[in-house]
Order: sequence, then C-alpha cells, then structure tokens
Amino acid sequence: MNDKRQEKGVETYNKIIEAAIDMIAEQGLSSLSAAKLATRAGVSKSNVFHHFDKISDVPVKVLETVMAMMMSPPLETYRGGTTVASVFEAFEAMAFGPEGMSENMNKVFMAFYSDAMFNPVYKEMMSEFLELSEATLAKALLSKSSSAIDEGTARTYAGLIIGSFDGLGLHQLLGDNMEAYKKRFLLQKELIVRALDS
Repeated sequence: MNDKRQEKGVETYNKIIEAAIDMIAEQGLSSLSAAKLATRAGVSKSNVFHHFDKISDVPVKVLETVMAMMMSPPLETYRGGTTVASVFEAFEAMAFGPEGMSENMNKVFMAFYSDAMFNPVYKEMMSEFLELSEATLAKALLSKSSSAIDEGTARTYAGLIIGSFDGLGLHQLLGDNMEAYKKRFLLQKELIVRALDS
C-alpha cells in the first residue's frame, strides 16, 4: 500500500514539474502561481503545497531538473568517447540531432538566465551550473586530448564551447538561420579538435 502511495506521490510531483516547465517556456517565470500550476498539472492546489513549501520553491526545482537533463547526455558521451571530437558529439546531438534539446528546454533555461540577473538564488544556481559544466568539460578535454595541455587551457576551451552552445540556444529561440550557426559550431569543433589532437 505504501509503495503505491509513494509511486502516486512521485507521479504527482513529476506532473507539477512538467507543468511548470511548460508554463515557464510559454510565459516566463512570472506566470507561475499555485492555482495556475495546479490546473495545468491536473492536481489540486493542496497537492502543489504538499510537494513544495512555497510556490517560489517550484522554479528552483525546475532549474535543478533542467540542469540535470542538460548535463546527462554530455556526461555519457564524455565517459564513453576516446577523442576530443567525441566530446563534441553530445553537444552536436543536443543542438542539431532529432533528439536534441527541445525548444521548451531552451526557453526555460534562457528564462532563468534572464532572471538570474535580478534573482540572487537563480544567479548562484546558474553560476554553480556553469562552474560544474566547465569543470566537467575541461576534465573531458584533458583526458581525451593527445596534446599536452594544462587545466587552465582546458578550462578556456571549455568556456569557449559552452559560450557557443548558449549562443546556439538563443539563436534557436530567435529563429535565426540554424544552418549558418551549425556551420560556425562545426568550424569551432574542427579548430579545437585540430588544436587539441595535434
């Protein structure tokens, strides 16, 4: 009996998070209210407050969820790949592949990016995510590079790649010419691979 109740609780929590992601993607962070979120998730308002002490806790959990989803494919590729080129595979798949990062995920991430300028909690979370992303990517570049590079150089390359990827997400949302952006991204890949695998 307890397992069914726990399973139902997890299902309700996930519905709330998914509804919040959709709402943020459609109307921004300011669109969240307990009543709107409950309606969108198909749960009661009391269910929202059963899972979250206050409505301001929801965006924090959404951001944690989005960050985990964004880090998962690159981490798998970093662990499995053997070359610097393989490090780029996850980014390419996320940006250009059929199973890439959805427009909703980009919108949510960019909404938090924007609000991080004014909200210290989001700013700290985004800064920590950037630090983790750069450190993880730099570690992958260090381990896959056939050139002798130091950690500082690897961090510089990691920052370049992540900045490019963030720009890619923004251009996707603006509806810019993605083919042109893909060419730029692939040129960057070629130059970095050549520099680190020479």
